Amino acid sequence: MDGMLDADDPLTMSGTSEEVAWSLLAQIDGLVQSLKASERVIQAQEAQLATALGVSIRHDEADALAGRLQESLHRASELTGSDAAALYLLDDTTSALKMRSCWGMPTSALTKPPRDLRGSLADLEALMGNAVLFEHTSLAPEWQCPGSYAAAMCVPIGSPTMPHGTLWLWSDYVRD
Repeated sequence: MDGMLDADDPLTMSGTSEEVAWSLLAQIDGLVQSLKASERVIQAQEAQLATALGVSIRHDEADALAGRLQESLHRASELTGSDAAALYLLDDTTSALKMRSCWGMPTSALTKPPRDLRGSLADLEALMGNAVLFEHTSLAPEWQCPGSYAAAMCVPIGSPTMPHGTLWLWSDYVRD
């Protein structure tokens, strides 16, 4: 039957007491709250790392920075008609890109390991100062667009003399 773990007759199945069910629900809620708190900490830490500062900032400042980064990604998404955005910064060896902030996707995306720069053609092209547009990402798999979106844009982040990373903007729909 739909919604049951066992296809046996429900009248012969042993039940769970209401007290045990409430206890399990409270434990599940505690796990969910712990996960959300961990995601907030990761988000704040990634925002702090995104600044590439050699000093530590206060926890409340890290939260504010994370919020500002998300707000900036949200604005960039709105201006381009995108559904999600992420900021990727180069590591110290310039061999990988780590997501430091995201908008329009689960915060858990920040826990993913860094993406290897080798073979990431779109990121490499953007790091050379060019914007890369994908009207239909599935038509260009060799460019290794991160995320499973229908369309994407990758633009460089950095100064005129030093690349720092890439900004990805994604759309759920093919663009033309």
